[in-house]
Amino acid sequence: MLRLLHDLTQAEVAGMIGMGRSSYSAVETGKQIMSFYTACRISEIYDIDVSSLISEDLCQRSEERRVGKECR
Repeated sequence: MLRLLHDLTQAEVAGMIGMGRSSYSAVETGKQIMSFYTACRISEIYDIDVSSLISEDLCQRSEERRVGKECR
């Protein structure tokens, strides 16, 4: 997970993107779909392309649904 690789807490990332920690937690755990604005802010924080962030998110969700299949 990008946040942990950068040694950040949910509260820190949430503050950087201007949302509450519980809302960020819902996005991070897949309980809430992130807005385009949120995706852009997160991609800026981690210095990655938005499409990489979205594809990683979709890949992770897909992987959780299909146990045993490799996500590409």
